[in-house]
Amino acid sequence: MEQVALLSAGCQQWNLDVCACARKRFAYCASLAIYVFEFRESINTFEPVSILADYQNIINGISWCPNNSDLLGVASSDPQRQLCVWDVSQETQVAVLNTGENPVCLDWVQTDSDKLSYANSGGLIELWAYRSDTKSLLKDSSGMKSAVTLLRWHHSKPGRLVVGHKDGSLSLFQSPSKPQKHVIRADVRHRDTDSGDAITGMEWDRLSDDYLLVASTSSGVRLLDMTSLSVMMTFKLPSVASTVGCLAWLPEASGMFVTGDVSSGILRVWSVANSSPLETIRIKDGGFNILRVLPLSMSSSSAEPEPVGGVGHILPKVCVTCTFKDGGVGVYDLAKKKWNHLREQGHSETIFDCKFKPSSCNILATGSYDGTVKTWDVNTMKMISSSPGNEGPIYSVAWSPMEKLDCIAASTSANGVFIWDIAGDKISRRFKTHKGKVYRVCWNKVDQQLIASCGEDNLCIIQNLNGSVVKRFKHPARVFGCDWNPFKGNILATACEDGVIRVFNCHSSDDKAFNEFQGHTLKAFDVCWSPLQDRVLCSSSDDKTVRVWNYSSSSCVVLHGHTDNVRGLVWSPEIPHLLFSGSWDRSIRAWDTRSGSCIDAVRDHGADVYGLAIHPDRPFALASTSRDSTVRLWSLEPLFCQLQMNILTQQPWNKSVGDVDHCMLVGSPVRMCGVSGSGKLRLAVLQSGERPNVMMWKHVTEFFGYPGALTNLWELVVLLTNESSSPSNDYGSGVMLAKHLTEFMKSKAEEMESVKMTKFHGVGKMKKEDRLRKSAEIRLKLGQIQQYCELMVQVGDWEKAVVVAPAVSLQYWKSLMERWSDHLMAAGNDAAVPLCISTGNVAKLVDFLFSKQSLDDAMLVSQVAYEGGHSTFIDEMNDDGVECKTDNGADQRRHAVVCSLADRAFHCGDPVLAACYHLSVEDKEAAVWRLLRGYQLELAYCVGSALKVEDPTLLAAKLLARRCEKLGRRDLAVCFLKQLPDSDHQLQLLCARSSVALSELDALHKMAGIPGLAECGARASAAQSTSNKMEYCRWGLLQARPYDAFTTTLKLVKGMIEEDGWTLSDIEIWTDLLLNVKLHVVLHHATEQQRNELLGIAAYVGALKAIKRGYFPIVPALFNHAIDLLPHWGEGAVASELNAYHEHRRHQLDSSYRMSDKVLKTCVTLQKKLGTIAQPPRGGAIVVAHSALPGHSEVHTSYFTGQRIHVCYCYPMFVGCLLSFSRVCGRVLCIILMTGSQLFH
Repeated sequence: MEQVALLSAGCQQWNLDVCACARKRFAYCASLAIYVFEFRESINTFEPVSILADYQNIINGISWCPNNSDLLGVASSDPQRQLCVWDVSQETQVAVLNTGENPVCLDWVQTDSDKLSYANSGGLIELWAYRSDTKSLLKDSSGMKSAVTLLRWHHSKPGRLVVGHKDGSLSLFQSPSKPQKHVIRADVRHRDTDSGDAITGMEWDRLSDDYLLVASTSSGVRLLDMTSLSVMMTFKLPSVASTVGCLAWLPEASGMFVTGDVSSGILRVWSVANSSPLETIRIKDGGFNILRVLPLSMSSSSAEPEPVGGVGHILPKVCVTCTFKDGGVGVYDLAKKKWNHLREQGHSETIFDCKFKPSSCNILATGSYDGTVKTWDVNTMKMISSSPGNEGPIYSVAWSPMEKLDCIAASTSANGVFIWDIAGDKISRRFKTHKGKVYRVCWNKVDQQLIASCGEDNLCIIQNLNGSVVKRFKHPARVFGCDWNPFKGNILATACEDGVIRVFNCHSSDDKAFNEFQGHTLKAFDVCWSPLQDRVLCSSSDDKTVRVWNYSSSSCVVLHGHTDNVRGLVWSPEIPHLLFSGSWDRSIRAWDTRSGSCIDAVRDHGADVYGLAIHPDRPFALASTSRDSTVRLWSLEPLFCQLQMNILTQQPWNKSVGDVDHCMLVGSPVRMCGVSGSGKLRLAVLQSGERPNVMMWKHVTEFFGYPGALTNLWELVVLLTNESSSPSNDYGSGVMLAKHLTEFMKSKAEEMESVKMTKFHGVGKMKKEDRLRKSAEIRLKLGQIQQYCELMVQVGDWEKAVVVAPAVSLQYWKSLMERWSDHLMAAGNDAAVPLCISTGNVAKLVDFLFSKQSLDDAMLVSQVAYEGGHSTFIDEMNDDGVECKTDNGADQRRHAVVCSLADRAFHCGDPVLAACYHLSVEDKEAAVWRLLRGYQLELAYCVGSALKVEDPTLLAAKLLARRCEKLGRRDLAVCFLKQLPDSDHQLQLLCARSSVALSELDALHKMAGIPGLAECGARASAAQSTSNKMEYCRWGLLQARPYDAFTTTLKLVKGMIEEDGWTLSDIEIWTDLLLNVKLHVVLHHATEQQRNELLGIAAYVGALKAIKRGYFPIVPALFNHAIDLLPHWGEGAVASELNAYHEHRRHQLDSSYRMSDKVLKTCVTLQKKLGTIAQPPRGGAIVVAHSALPGHSEVHTSYFTGQRIHVCYCYPMFVGCLLSFSRVCGRVLCIILMTGSQLFH
């Protein structure tokens, strides 16, 4: 299984220290997990880098170490780790402290990076030196009368701490002075209560030793002098209805800070010199919870912004990390006034269940402990809708099977079962027939008017949609799971706390189970019927097992492997013996229920796995939910890629599709048996024609693919290949062909043309400005229009200047407009956009949008310019009526924007979306290379074949052949290799390296069109008798016993290399054959000297190929390895070539460096050996798609740095050079396999 998408959680809303920033990172907390994001300059956005989810109880606060952004302090109510320090980069706990009482808030001691402080639930403040693991009580901190809400240590004064309380008071500690407790309390009503004016925000001014900025629920925002314990200023809000809930200083702007409103998404910018806000920006609908500032901006411009209006305030280049009351989390670029990162309304608690919508399969519903049901578009991983909430924990969800009824049933801990009408956004019905918690609800797919539910009242209740009860099935203990038989609408199974699985007939006259399955030794939690076998069901239990039951034969298969309680279950709708389970051990396991074996397990979730669901239209796409509050999508295709390749190579259908009974036989090959899935696929492929074609490739890859940009990709391919002339209804929601973009945006503009924009006018004009304006009026009356314009520019009134500028000259007006646009662009102001367009300066506009990372807008402007849509009379005429030249760089800029969009999508783990961007400008080759770089081999092969892009498609075919070979399907490998231009050579290599029985090898020769083993032996003998060494080597390595031929070929190649005048192309065919010899020949029949010679040749040839293809970092290592294995080469040509390579690279980096004549001569010789230097393939290194997503399944550590590797790179398009390790004769040898584009795993 491969993780392909991640939906991160929302931020909890009930604690005040659950968001923190450090350098280029920010972290926030869901209830039981911490999410860490980091700014990636290469893609100009934030990416999740780790999820810390090792918690059993609520996280109360986090704080970064002041001088090490890898260390994060965490306070929680988890009895096992109430206080701990994480190394975020390694996702390991550095230190853990059990405090005895729950810490309610914490702060790192800013002047001592070894110490954290925390306030416990008893009101005491304690210090923890985590390195020495010593704890101490803060002197005189006892006796505080009100609960602590916040702690803030001074950034430069050791021992100075301010404490905020729930009653609105502050306590100041300053060693060695006596503490000042409960001071500066505002005079507000209810001040004697413990919640009337709680401190919600508190920050020391980093430019002052004494000033503290404070926000409280009733007293608003105040600036305090903590030396004199006095209020310096109270800041005025525009309305009594406005309440500030959080605040943060802006470190790049002296005396400026921001606040966030509690009830609305209004961000206010303030200065301590003014009691009113300088600027008010509505950035979201929901109210703020926390504000933190990152001291960076995403602007790539080095120009300093000027004050808006010439004399106003400057918005500093900072990003504000915001969390909201609805769980949303975002990073807002204050200077640009735009979001850089925004996650809307994620779940902030455990997600117990998930279900795909039957009638609209790309919609996923989730139910959470936070009391809401949410629906998500899994193509974009964005929320569509959310239930009203306040329902208490929601344990399960079930979609209505009726297409016309857009409803979800949900079971809750406090409010029974409710039905949420999504279209009407209301709870349309409630069923309170249970007493207590309801653990599961299930909608009958056959009799669609029936709903089953079960709960802690020991009942499973069947009721109609009108609320009438049909049946009550009494159990001896709590009932945790129930499920309807998908074939028979009257059959229902339940999972009970007594460990028994019961099967009921709802049409029976009594309420007793007609079948009971006993075997679980602890609580049975979930039960699930097979969608392909009407008498088979499975169950999960706290006994750490999954059991598969057949109620017709009373057989049971026990699945062992989980190490903790098992929860979620889901069957494959295509492969009858394939079952998935999720557990408290954090893993998802895939099972073959025929043998009871686990065929795969992943542990990317950071906590208990609860919900599992399979996409109805894409049966190889799985969704999962967890206590880590994430939703993750998985591709199952890697487990069953043979099925897809069978279809792509047009194997008989019985190799891909079969019947259930045959497939359930132990040892029988995997086949698909779903009627609605593979049955439809087979029909669609057959209808598309006998030969492979665009529609066949589309149907196959979509069926085996996962949600995302795949549908968008194929729509672009279909339009480009003229398979369809009319786009789908959803075409405009994704990436579209650039030639359609202009018309689409025009249409969109027509729909929105009634929307009016408002303009904000600055305040606070200076006296100097008044004098300049008076002077300008005089200049205008004197007819000195140009001087008037220049004075208006000085006071920042550009509008008045450009209005009269044409009276000077058209050229002056244009230059003034350009100056104005330059001025606005330096400040990052989008008002520059219409100015650039009006003057025809499209190139500057695209550069501006590019610098702001407004890539979609840059793409639109570039495309319109490419179509000639931005030409104005200014472009066509100058003041003298002379025609001007048109812009010829529009297409270049358009492609540059597309490459940036594709890079961003690719590095975010979505190579399919990256390919869509390339296709939008009809760059077909780049699109296929992107897919290949994302290791989407089947998709790259199909899309490349459809678009007739040769080079990357052939490479994809070669790599697919290697994958088939690894899976033991050499018949499929032959099918792919036959498509290559050098197919004869590649097929010979396949036969040469295949270590199988002689009968199988002979059959492989026949399949590949190569003479059989006996014929190869005869040809080798004939060549040997005529002393034709090359022919002997060719056929001798293909015969049944290639031992002598291996020795002869090794001598032949070594001799060729040690002679002069050869080229890489001369020896490549022989080195390929030599290095593809069967492994047992090298291990058991070659001497140690021969093995060293083989490895030395491989390293040397690898170095030459690396130079030829531009993979320079590995060249010296390969040269040196060749010399180590063959020491006599160190005194000859190889050592000279290595030295020449170093000298030449030095000359490339420093053109003033001069190489000696001897080195130049060696460089010429080396050049002749290499032949034509090819450019590296357009695709570059392969990045394993989605490997950047946070996970725990495959944690690899760098051999060189000892650090965790987050993204995997490989170079299969580099023909040669793969390092692997094998233990031969008791020593570890580094085998460098130089075999054209081979991937040995």
